[in-house]
Amino acid sequence: MLRADQGLKALVKTRIYRPARLRLGSIVILGLELVREEWGEARIGRGRHGGIVEGLYSVAASRTRREYRELGGELLVETEVEGPGHTASDGEGRIGEARMLLCPYPSRLHSVAIKYADGSIKRYEAPQDEEFYIYEGLVEVEEPWEYMIIEAENCRRVILDVEASGKGRRG
Repeated sequence: MLRADQGLKALVKTRIYRPARLRLGSIVILGLELVREEWGEARIGRGRHGGIVEGLYSVAASRTRREYRELGGELLVETEVEGPGHTASDGEGRIGEARMLLCPYPSRLHSVAIKYADGSIKRYEAPQDEEFYIYEGLVEVEEPWEYMIIEAENCRRVILDVEASGKGRRG
């Protein structure tokens, strides 16, 4: 039995990503490459208000900030802490060229389908041997297009050409 002053045991997962580009046909996506993933344990105390979630988030935030301060530069650090019945996560980083949110949190890319301006539709599978993730990023297409659908591990996103180009509405 754990004494109250020892805290609860929690699983800690820290991921570090750096900017990377992936070419799929005429599409170039600025996303993230998983550089390092670490798993460990931590003792979680209850927060000031007695909550487990507050304690989990405190550990996630302190680990994230410590890793980011040590590494710095253009990268993203994400920490997830999982305790009895609860999970908390935190992330910090900077990807200088990123112009849009591709997914609400880093997700491994599976495929991209695109409708080109000439009416043709193509689907591209992401290479399964690469750890390519999307989060904040950039999409560039070498041919005129109307929209694309990005499918990732935890996200599906429709992107219009005017959204990706930053030119605003047509017409």
